Amino acid sequence: MLYSRSRISGSLATVALMFAIFAGLGFGQQGAAGKAVTAPVKTEPRAKRASRPTVKRTAPKSTAPSAKTAEQLQAEGDKFFDADDHDSALAAYEKAVRIKPMLRSYYRIGWIYNEFKDHGKAVLALNQALKISTKDAPVYLELGYAYRRLDRDNEALIALSRSVSLNASSHIARYELSSLYNDLERYEEAAKFASETIRIKPDYSEAYSELGYANYKLSNNDEAIAAYQAGLRLAPNDATSYFGLADVYFDNVENYQLALHNYTKGLETNPENTSAMYRAGWCYNHFKQYQLAVAMLTKLLAKNAKPAHYHQEIGFSYWQLGQLDKALASLNRATAINRDQAVAYYYLGQIYVSQGNRTAATAAHRELVRLNSQYAPRLLEKITKMQRPAEA
Repeated sequence: MLYSRSRISGSLATVALMFAIFAGLGFGQQGAAGKAVTAPVKTEPRAKRASRPTVKRTAPKSTAPSAKTAEQLQAEGDKFFDADDHDSALAAYEKAVRIKPMLRSYYRIGWIYNEFKDHGKAVLALNQALKISTKDAPVYLELGYAYRRLDRDNEALIALSRSVSLNASSHIARYELSSLYNDLERYEEAAKFASETIRIKPDYSEAYSELGYANYKLSNNDEAIAAYQAGLRLAPNDATSYFGLADVYFDNVENYQLALHNYTKGLETNPENTSAMYRAGWCYNHFKQYQLAVAMLTKLLAKNAKPAHYHQEIGFSYWQLGQLDKALASLNRATAINRDQAVAYYYLGQIYVSQGNRTAATAAHRELVRLNSQYAPRLLEKITKMQRPAEA
């Protein structure tokens, strides 16, 4: 059996996950001037877990020129490989296969290229290994890993399934399959392989996260929550599990209090997750904590100012804080980015009504009519109630 190494090691930490309850947060929906929608825009795709750390690159060590056999070069590569000097190992293995095709050298060339995130070269080397032997599970596992990172999902599925069939005890291949099936939106199969991974390696925290995600998409909320919590007991700082747990509470259970708690916990470890930042900002708005919403959404916009709904959300915050100039600027920015941003037009119309600007409010209403929006009659009713200018 060829060398294989776990992508991500699960820890055995036993710290229990505690859920803090935020004080002073209510669950009631806001009034007529409040939010027009009860869920955020869902445009962020599922984020793939980065399952390999960055490998430090070093210059290959030079060897004294001499006539070496392929076997000698492979042995030399093995020494470098075992010392984690991957650049020198790669140079030795590539010299070896130029002399003679060798299974272990091709496999490790592929493994190293995957480490260096050069997955195209990894595929070439691993397919050379398969020409020598089609019965080695680690080669298929490494090939499946490379195909996944190249978004060649069908080929990844074939390779990983072959790896599982050749090695009934491989938890890594099953984990990769569960993650791939989740990416493919085949959640029943994802849950099956995640469960098998956990059966083989109960401390593999990442598998609990994949199981949680599959059950979240299947609306098996109790199972999803239990899986994410189990993963967090093993890896208490895993942002992916916190975000996943928050999504269950937000989308399926509609417990925005626990959703906000878990988005916040995840952002402590991974402050770059824009989807979590947006949803946390939305939750702050829901709980009428507008200053906190503005703080979160301002950070979000500093990272990515392209999505229209980000500007719409902070525009709502400014509106509720009475900062109407900022609200109008943000909401008009939202509609400039996306002319079909109906909720932004609805908010704009209400602000214009409050300012007595019938012309601008009517223009916002026309946009809602164009979009056949449910908010058009609501805004029209407010416009109709406005005091008309006195006739001369």
